[in-house]
Amino acid sequence: VTAYESAYYKQHSPLEFFCSSLRLSIEEQDPLAEMRRIIGDAKKHNYSVYGPTIDDMEPNFYIKDESVVFGIGNIKGMGENTVHKLFDNLSQLESRIQKKLKDWTWFDFLVNLTVSKESSVIGSSNLLKLIQSGAIDRDVSRKRMMFELENWDILSKGEKEWILKNKFKFTNLKDALQSLGKSKKDGGGCHKADRIPIVQSIVKILDKPPTNLDDTIESLSKMESEILGLALSCSLVESCDL
Repeated sequence: VTAYESAYYKQHSPLEFFCSSLRLSIEEQDPLAEMRRIIGDAKKHNYSVYGPTIDDMEPNFYIKDESVVFGIGNIKGMGENTVHKLFDNLSQLESRIQKKLKDWTWFDFLVNLTVSKESSVIGSSNLLKLIQSGAIDRDVSRKRMMFELENWDILSKGEKEWILKNKFKFTNLKDALQSLGKSKKDGGGCHKADRIPIVQSIVKILDKPPTNLDDTIESLSKMESEILGLALSCSLVESCDL
């Protein structure tokens, strides 16, 4: 593409130009610097660029509502094969549990993407990336999701499967753990007595976390900069007294 053709494309189809340029930025010697330059240029022309959302299940940069949006594959560490398998798995899960992805809560993502048989290629590490990027922003803060994921991973495979089996009885992790933290004969899901106090301790720490789990401009900027290459939903400048 010649400089003249690029200029013409940018003048007459600016949104498509910026979206296409972002898709091609990966081929540059310094993809991150090129991506930042393009996004800065788009903003100068009054076009917004937003972070990814799992609801649209798009793998690469795309156009939506007169804006450019990151695809799930533009998240650092989310390879093409992982993304396609993730989308396939999510489609199967939507059909099986009869619940559209846009209606999923954080608890739905936590349980369905780490325990269900379709989720073998997803796991906690990729779920963490989705959280940090803002792709599954829902009913709780990102810091809260990360904290719950960290404590979720303390549970045994059998305990997670018990929660999966009984998930429709609960709306959040703490309620699920309160029921789980009993012996089998008492209606709980702990196979061994020594697991009961461990589960109960997780309930307590979820109820009273050691730190504030509200998202801040600083925390969101740090997450997005690490996982997307730059902060999109907010800027550290916004947290400064000007």
